[in-house]
Amino acid sequence: MPGSDEKTEEAQGKSSGCLIRSAVILMITAGINLIIGIGGLFYVVLFVVPKFEQMFKEMNLDALPEITKAVLWFSPVLAFVLLPMILLALLALVYLVFKKSKQANPLPILVFFLATTQVLLCATFMVFSFIFLSLLLPLITIMERIGK
Repeated sequence: MPGSDEKTEEAQGKSSGCLIRSAVILMITAGINLIIGIGGLFYVVLFVVPKFEQMFKEMNLDALPEITKAVLWFSPVLAFVLLPMILLALLALVYLVFKKSKQANPLPILVFFLATTQVLLCATFMVFSFIFLSLLLPLITIMERIGK
C-alpha cells in the first residue's frame, strides 16, 4: 500500500517522542526527589547532629555507643567531602545525558540516569535512618535510667 511506510515511520517517531518526553519527566521528578533528599541529609548533618553532640556533652555522656561516636565523627566528612562529591558526579551525569541526547537515542541514557538517581535516593534515606537510630540510642538509655 502506498504511504503505509510513511505512516509507520510517523507513528514510530511519535511513540519515540512520547517515550522520551515521559523519560524526561521521570528524570526531572527523580532529580527533584534526589535534591530534596540530599538537601535534607545536608541539613541533618550540619544542624541536627551538632545539636545532639552538644546535648551529649552537656549531659556528660562519655560512654556513648560506638555507632553514635562513629556518626558524630563521620558527619563533617559526610557534609564537606562525600555529599559535594556526589553532587558533582550528578552534575557530570546530567551534562553527559544532555550531551549524548543530542547525538543518539537518549532513552538508554535517561533510563540509566533514572536508575542512578533512585539508587542514590534509597542510599540517602538509608543514611537518614542510620543517623537517626544511632543518635536515638543514647537517648533511649537515658530515658531508661530516668525511669528506674
